[in-house]
Amino acid sequence: MYWKHTPYHPAPEVPVPATRNSKIYLVGGGVASLAAAAFLVRDAGVPGENVHILEQLSIVGGSMDGAPAPTPEGGYVTRGGRMFEEEHYVCLWNLLETIPTLDDPAVSVRQEMLAFNIEHPTNAKARIINADRTIADAARLGLDARDRADMTRLLALPERVIGARRIDDFFQPHFFTTNFWCMWRTTFAFQTWHSAIELKRYFLAFVQEFDRIHTLSGVRRSKYNQYDSVIRPIKEWLAAKGVRTDFGVTVADVEFSDPAARRISRLRLERDGAKAETIELGEDDYAFLTIGSMTADATYGDRSTVPELIRDKRDGSWRLWESIAKQAPDFGRPTAFCGNIDETKWESFTLTMTGRTLLDRIQEYTGNVPGEGALMTWKDSGWLLSIVVPAQPHFRDQEENTYTLWGTRCSATYPVTTSRRRWTTAPAPRSSTNSSAISASTTSRTRCAPPPRSPPSRCRTSTPSSSAASSPTAPASYRKAPRTSPSSASSSRSPRASSSPSSTRSARP
Repeated sequence: MYWKHTPYHPAPEVPVPATRNSKIYLVGGGVASLAAAAFLVRDAGVPGENVHILEQLSIVGGSMDGAPAPTPEGGYVTRGGRMFEEEHYVCLWNLLETIPTLDDPAVSVRQEMLAFNIEHPTNAKARIINADRTIADAARLGLDARDRADMTRLLALPERVIGARRIDDFFQPHFFTTNFWCMWRTTFAFQTWHSAIELKRYFLAFVQEFDRIHTLSGVRRSKYNQYDSVIRPIKEWLAAKGVRTDFGVTVADVEFSDPAARRISRLRLERDGAKAETIELGEDDYAFLTIGSMTADATYGDRSTVPELIRDKRDGSWRLWESIAKQAPDFGRPTAFCGNIDETKWESFTLTMTGRTLLDRIQEYTGNVPGEGALMTWKDSGWLLSIVVPAQPHFRDQEENTYTLWGTRCSATYPVTTSRRRWTTAPAPRSSTNSSAISASTTSRTRCAPPPRSPPSRCRTSTPSSSAASSPTAPASYRKAPRTSPSSASSSRSPRASSSPSSTRSARP
């Protein structure tokens, strides 16, 4: 049995050990598992009824979400988004050629996205906004010879030499004042204390974006939010093929018959918090795990409620990785990604509005119609605030005369400069000609924070874990990118959260 290929990106024929009698268990219902299920059915010939997805929540999609806000004020929420582009997401495009859209079975999701991006090409005209409210010339990246030399050095060094060093161990202070760093960090959610290895991986994956980072013209967007446009069609296609998804199931632990070969023999499950059963895997059965979700333990708030910051890892994906890591050293050190919530947390918000007043003002200021701009970053704001206005409607069920935009703050420690209000305090409601709801979400993220230096050179609320891996292993699903699932190349790395004025908070993968 072999993997097949499609005309878009021919794939080499790789033997697949699974048989038609194999039982396949996919732990986690994010895009990594959904893509793995689709490839198993489409390319490996595994019957859909033999493929089982085990998901802790009541919905699939993982970080690729988009739904009504779970707050009293209502509205809509997306916790984040993936920056799709042609060169890096080759496996995703290959998959989406197969998946029909919900509106027209004769049109693939890939075709729909191509047509949508021809109609709505991304070309940001206000990527960076100065303190005096003028639009910066973001095409002037600001890199000097030393900055470029340091970037080249980072790209040239092998990861084993980089080790546990931080981003600010590789660059001079000038680098962090450049337009390039402002745009790169807000696009991919980097902090100066994050892993230099992770930054190198992003440089390599998205090097083609260097000369268009100021417009983000390489971005390919979906017609609606990525749950409605990508996840739902895949989910429906899998269901039609007989793939079964069990919700409310947490895989608490796994047992290996051979840890060195990563051969799983048993899954231990919990249903609704109670120990339920075990699944025994036969010789021809396989389990694929997505571990360390980027939006694990996300919480929600609104204009009157602050999202709770969870610090005790209630989500099962991190506890599972911690359990696995104890069984074999090559499974990585999850504490490198989740050991310091204060330096890995991440927050975003979705604004839901009745009326176009705000969107029209943004369009007048930027020159971009909704869906054709990109991130707008107020580089001198205390939160390093960024927003993006998608094409409307952004949700399939979005009500008439209702509009949304999404935003985030990239700074984890900076003080507030404009509103003089901490991000984690609830904003006071105001009356407006534009009625609005805000949903906020906070997420703790899994990007690796290397061990601290002594003395620390920047403001921080706490110290990163001293047990960070010298060569960090990324979680299996993401924002930013899955690495332990066969579908990882089709997931976005992306590695990101929100509601009606609602905000989301999460303690990150």
